[in-house]
Amino acid sequence: MKIFPMILLSLFLFLIPFVASGSESPAQPINSSSGKNEHKNVSSLVVANVNGTNLTLTEMMRAVREIALTNYGKQELTPALAARIKREALERMILEELAFQRAQHLGIIVSPEEVTGQIATMRKEMGEKHYQMYLEREDLTDESLLEKNIMRFLMVKKALAADLPPIRIGEDEVEKAYQTSKEQFIQPEKVQVTDVIFFLDPAAPPSLRSVEQARRVMLGGGIEKLTQDGTFVVRTDIPLDPKRNSILYAAAKKLKKNEISEPTIADGTFHLIQLTGYSPRTEKTKDEVRNFLHTKLVNDMRSKQMEDWKKNLRKDAKVNIFDAKIK
Repeated sequence: MKIFPMILLSLFLFLIPFVASGSESPAQPINSSSGKNEHKNVSSLVVANVNGTNLTLTEMMRAVREIALTNYGKQELTPALAARIKREALERMILEELAFQRAQHLGIIVSPEEVTGQIATMRKEMGEKHYQMYLEREDLTDESLLEKNIMRFLMVKKALAADLPPIRIGEDEVEKAYQTSKEQFIQPEKVQVTDVIFFLDPAAPPSLRSVEQARRVMLGGGIEKLTQDGTFVVRTDIPLDPKRNSILYAAAKKLKKNEISEPTIADGTFHLIQLTGYSPRTEKTKDEVRNFLHTKLVNDMRSKQMEDWKKNLRKDAKVNIFDAKIK
């Protein structure tokens, strides 16, 4: 399913419960006392209230579009997926509003210069074409709406900087992380061969003579010079397992690159192997992976801080959702 039809279907599915039941928000009732519908546009319906601030269907549809495009663009939209995107969109809206309210509580202020500077940075990093596409996709062609969103973004960014303590990673933490994940920094020895497998009885003397003759042909002109007489099969560039193919593995390790082995019996038959690839076992030291480990530890700790921060935002918040199917 193409992305555009997916968005249309998703919006249709999301609109159904609100049009059918109407918003229960006391701030914006779907019907007036006279019974007249005051909402000329269903997108102005209230879908949730966060500490007294209404979140509208217009805002929700914008979040739905972004989530659908970013996370689910290639998936066929089913009612179950539509409901999932709807929940994700509303949860994100609620958290964004709570984060903005937290920034307001901290008294954070963003100057007009910071907003225009952020917009300029976006245009430069995205390029004018993709920047305009972004504005169209997110329905942010209204300059005042864009500036409002950027202002909120910068306020939340400052609130995070104020609330989340700086992360410092000690040498003992790096050492522990290295020992815990040491296996992922080990590259095992690799042996790769071309294997000529013969369908001959290894106990019969004529069989050995046939294999030795095949080896002479290979030495003289390569495997392609062998006559296909049905007595063998060639498997090219086969990685050998040191346990499953222990005999061939040991024989291959004695060879130089492209060298051909003597007739070797393994798995009850003759083999001629040619070494086509070899790499020794390597193990990266802690110093070699220090930056990787440090970055991972910082990211893991920051993720934990973010989860705790979001939980604290929700802890004492008064959130009302006006669609029973989302709760």
